[in-house]
Amino acid sequence: MNVLLSQNLLKHLERLATKSAPCPRAHGILYGLETSAEIVLLMCAFFEDTVLTDSVALQAFLEQNHQTLPTGLDPVGVVVLSNLSQSPNNHAGFVEALRTLFTLYPKRQDLVLLSVAQKNLSGSDDNHSASLVTTGQRLERRNVSPTSLVDVPVAVKTNEWLQRCYSCFHLNAQLDSALTPIHSKHGALKALELKLLELQVENKEDFAYGLQENSLFLLPSIPSLVVPAAGFVAGSMHAQTRIPDCLSILAKKRDKAAAKVEGAKRLPFLLSDATAGVLPNEPIALKLFYNASNGKSQHGSSPLLTIGQGSTHLIRFCLDTYLFLSNETSLAELVEAADLAKKRRLAGMVDFLRQSTAAKLKSDEISGLPIPYNIANGPNLLTLYVGANGDYDSSFDELYDRFGYDRSAPVLRKEASLRSLQLLSRKNLLNVGDRLIAQHSKFLSESSSWDQFGVQGAYTYHHYKQDRFDDDGWGCAYRSLQTLYSWFKLQGFTDTPIPNHEQIQRLLVEIKDREKSLIGSRQWIGATEIARALEHLLQVQCRIVFVPSGRDLGPAFAALKTHFETEGTPVMIGGGVYAYTIGGVAVNRTTGEVKALVIDPHYVGDDDLDLVLKKVFAERRDKKSWPR
Repeated sequence: MNVLLSQNLLKHLERLATKSAPCPRAHGILYGLETSAEIVLLMCAFFEDTVLTDSVALQAFLEQNHQTLPTGLDPVGVVVLSNLSQSPNNHAGFVEALRTLFTLYPKRQDLVLLSVAQKNLSGSDDNHSASLVTTGQRLERRNVSPTSLVDVPVAVKTNEWLQRCYSCFHLNAQLDSALTPIHSKHGALKALELKLLELQVENKEDFAYGLQENSLFLLPSIPSLVVPAAGFVAGSMHAQTRIPDCLSILAKKRDKAAAKVEGAKRLPFLLSDATAGVLPNEPIALKLFYNASNGKSQHGSSPLLTIGQGSTHLIRFCLDTYLFLSNETSLAELVEAADLAKKRRLAGMVDFLRQSTAAKLKSDEISGLPIPYNIANGPNLLTLYVGANGDYDSSFDELYDRFGYDRSAPVLRKEASLRSLQLLSRKNLLNVGDRLIAQHSKFLSESSSWDQFGVQGAYTYHHYKQDRFDDDGWGCAYRSLQTLYSWFKLQGFTDTPIPNHEQIQRLLVEIKDREKSLIGSRQWIGATEIARALEHLLQVQCRIVFVPSGRDLGPAFAALKTHFETEGTPVMIGGGVYAYTIGGVAVNRTTGEVKALVIDPHYVGDDDLDLVLKKVFAERRDKKSWPR
């Protein structure tokens, strides 16, 4: 049995193992897929030490993860992060956890114990003198004991390489229902819970699934399972057809249809660097429908749940989640997995309602329905929920520790969801409303000879005379501040509006940075004022680095490189007459030449993508192209 480890997951584990502060959780469950010849490790969730030998607590932890991680990814082992020179081995505890996994997952024949350890080479506490050691051990169901752990090589593979082992499905559905809540305390909440529980236990034959733009339907209510759409010949496909064989036939149909459209070009689903590799470029669309053709189904129209007396409310539950399935999976097994995904996400909604502020609903209110959204960050792909009023449930903060994220960065908030990223993905620049939104960490085409470091995430482009406000000749630093502020807004650090010039001026006067004469004037501001404004508005700490000029970024390159790697925000540069925003830096590996990606606020014109790109946006400046 080969063990394949996702490169994304390894980087995530190494980052946690080498953190200067102790990792709050050093043990976790590995999630992945098992084929006839391989165990593929893709994602991980960390638990508190007390869970390691508590089978009941471990089972509850696994159930929580099932409601969050993609369906189809099951526990395939345990991971431990440690320092080899300080942490004693606890093989007995790990084996006890593996024993519990064997009990809960009877089909699992092999499990993996993965160790990512920081080994100090010099005997000092200096992290720079340490190396990481990743080792794997395998345990078989037939012989579960600490002495039965067998060393096994772990092959690290990119997610793109591993995607040949599995298929990723995007399950999307809308479940329409009607409720009549009782007039008692928390009646609405109780009605919603009962409806969600009812939908979980309904017969799977009440539903049908549309595959890949509804070219093919899967109906569990009929023996053959497969029902092709009009005009599509399914050939010999049946319930036991393997997923890759089915997708191959669908791809031929899609390509043939596209060829009939002159100039047709498929645009791939692009993701930012934070999410690249977690999902394939084109997840397979899987739609869920009520199977009204089934005579036993009660879903030809919206089902009605009546609890006591009161007004009827029509509601719509949304499902939006992902499935990861081995390419050895059949279409019949795909339907089973989709049904399980539906049940798990509905269970997740029930938990959200019980833990969120929805519990404060008045008895006659139907609001705060859980809204699902998906987060792809590092190795993990998570389905989370937010209330209609924007509230998260009471256990939201715990998810940061569970999946190994820094709580200071709002990477799990709805603003960082895949749906939000899709709006920013195509061409790296997209005109959204009256703003151009930028997202680019790599900006030089000659990347083979350049090391590049850029903004992590998206921001909006602000420039002269925007918002019908004439600041030509004096407002470049204000515009740079707005660009920086937009990064924090789009990453979810704040939901407050981007300040305008007068608001910035009034703030600087309030914090006694400038005289009252600044308000309403055309006076310049510089890096110091921008730093103080951001610190006051966002409660962030700013750092000022002095450079002789834009032509001489060399001395500041190390600081800029570190900033883009660790913080990831745009950087304002300015002094005297001009102010700019830097979106990235690059260094030539051979010559040492440094270039910067400059977002120029001095542009005057419409927010038209082609015009902006043609004129000044995202200039790649070397030392000769900066103003003196």
